[in-house]
Amino acid sequence: ADTRDVLALEKTAEYRGLYHVLTGLISPLDGIGPEELTIRALINRLGTEPVQEVILALPPSIEGDTTTLY
Repeated sequence: ADTRDVLALEKTAEYRGLYHVLTGLISPLDGIGPEELTIRALINRLGTEPVQEVILALPPSIEGDTTTLY
């Protein structure tokens, strides 16, 4: 969801793929919709690069689940 998550993943030295930071989570109660995140940029990126798998590393919360479902 944010750059702190990338830093935590990098410390493990286990993941060797590319990252895309969404810059947050969808949260209607806080007025944050998909247009405030970089979801459109992710979709555009997926259309231009060969992709085998997308891993969504989001917290197990209502906002995380909402973002995942979107």
